[in-house]
Amino acid sequence: MSQKRGCFKTGCLGCGGVAALMLVVSISLFAFGVMMGKPEENRQQRELTRAVPSVALPDTGDASSDVGLSLRIPGDFEVPPESMGRVDLDLSIGEFEILPGKPGEPLRVEAEFDSGSFELEESFSTEKDGSWVYRVSFGRSISIFRFIRMEDETMNRVRIYLPPDVPIALTGELGLGEFNIELGGLWVTETSLELGAGEHEIRVSEPTVVPMRTFKLRASVGELGVVKLGNASPAKVDVRQRIGETSVDLRGAWRTDGDVYQKCGIGECSVRVPEGVHLDFDRARVGLGEAHAHGLGDLPPPPPGAPTVKLVVKGSLGEVRVSR
Repeated sequence: MSQKRGCFKTGCLGCGGVAALMLVVSISLFAFGVMMGKPEENRQQRELTRAVPSVALPDTGDASSDVGLSLRIPGDFEVPPESMGRVDLDLSIGEFEILPGKPGEPLRVEAEFDSGSFELEESFSTEKDGSWVYRVSFGRSISIFRFIRMEDETMNRVRIYLPPDVPIALTGELGLGEFNIELGGLWVTETSLELGAGEHEIRVSEPTVVPMRTFKLRASVGELGVVKLGNASPAKVDVRQRIGETSVDLRGAWRTDGDVYQKCGIGECSVRVPEGVHLDFDRARVGLGEAHAHGLGDLPPPPPGAPTVKLVVKGSLGEVRVSR
């Protein structure tokens, strides 16, 4: 005796039918978006400011304005938890800059963008240990018809100014776009960033207030440049890029020992080694391609008591260069 099954038990469409239906819906939404045209552009300029707890430094007897902040911090000075913070970023689609602000000024964000298609948001919270977290996000607004647009003619520009007299950990995700980051002169305790497709440059033009604990980058596709990283004197460096051109400049004023690991996937990978340190480096390694080291034998001997920088450079497919 045959038993009849309903559509709700077997599925009237089946897998192929569901896929076809989804395709039809997607095409219909895209066609409707095209007919609707590009949403009206609404150029907007916004400025966000956020005061964060400052650090009460001990009186060293010389707090004149011409004395650098790093010279006013004793070696055994411990920053109270409520004065330690983290700036967490979620940014994509545009031109972005992160720059040092002025001492005593709050965190500041300056933005120029199309508010009809993009959103700028911020939040501030306090962690259980008393430290604070400031989050900044910028990207497309949540609208299905904005997501299906095939191109964007709007140029977004966002600048974030970090106060140099506040200890900050810099973390987050930087998506599609062009990013220029200057960490020189800042009190950056650590850096940990996920980088999307685009052009990214991180500079440390002058020494940071204190040596950085960690400097970690994970990049996907594009160009990645790190300039004068030695001025941050990070204890641990971990830079990895999947596809593209990677350039890491380790020169600068190393103050402590550093452990540097650089891994490149497919593309060109270059490293400039610092002077004035004990360099612990064997050779560059590449799975399929060429590896070169130039001028390392001509490095001048480091001064007594100089820090040691251990360097490991690896590549999967392409060219790896290590030079003075």
